[in-house]
Amino acid sequence: MTSTGVGETLGPIASSLLNKYYGFNLAQDYYAIFIISFALMYIFLGGGRKILRSTATEKAKRQLSVQKVHVELFDEIEVKRV
Repeated sequence: MTSTGVGETLGPIASSLLNKYYGFNLAQDYYAIFIISFALMYIFLGGGRKILRSTATEKAKRQLSVQKVHVELFDEIEVKRV
């Protein structure tokens, strides 16, 4: 079972329960707090700071290194076939 499937299943249920017991405004406040806390956990615990700090030049270098590895692996496969 994937996270997307779980979210699509439990999301409407959780939303209707929050709306029923707390009202629309308070339910949306709880939802916003959850989203903001998840984003902060990603930034501080999931490596998000590295992504936010990287410049366009660093991203381009990283992309080139990925392409270089792909080319090197492809060359090795071609050499082994010959």
